[in-house]
Amino acid sequence: MTDSRRNKLILLALFALFFIPVLVAYLMNAGVIHYRATPSKNHGDLVTPPVEMRRYTRHAALAQADDRWKLVYVTAKQDCDEDCQKMLDAIYRIYLASGRHQPKVQPVVVGLSGAVELTAQLAPVFQSVSLQGEPSARELFFKLSQQSMGGKAGTGEGFYIIAPEGFLMMSYPQGFNPSGTIKDMNILLRRKDG
Repeated sequence: MTDSRRNKLILLALFALFFIPVLVAYLMNAGVIHYRATPSKNHGDLVTPPVEMRRYTRHAALAQADDRWKLVYVTAKQDCDEDCQKMLDAIYRIYLASGRHQPKVQPVVVGLSGAVELTAQLAPVFQSVSLQGEPSARELFFKLSQQSMGGKAGTGEGFYIIAPEGFLMMSYPQGFNPSGTIKDMNILLRRKDG
């Protein structure tokens, strides 16, 4: 192959390298090529509109805007029965799965009628909050439990995620799969980082 022929092929290849993406973009915009990326699916339900927690409670663990995502379990029981222990264990596993992002995740257990008694293993990890004497926060969680807990609608119980800006934004149905929540948290933590 001669030098002039090789130079022409290189020039043609460079032209194609820059022209083909422009052509594909034009054809997609014109509707000739139909491609839509599949959206990611949340495993929880988005709370719409997001709830600004400082309007309902004075507890910093729920209302304060900081750099942490809050995994919030709300229960009507002060003494944690077997179902409550399973839920706390699931939330603890979600917290552990956040790996290097653990400082940006805060598990919170909320007692509607008083502080929830935690085991020695969970007490250092979970922040415990009582909504006794906070009727607006209790009413909010009773309303939200209709979305989050399905069969336990109206009990006030549920599992939620509060964004670092202080907005309650996701709820999870009764019997949710913790691995789905781990995937949701990984997406949220990545998006927040950058």
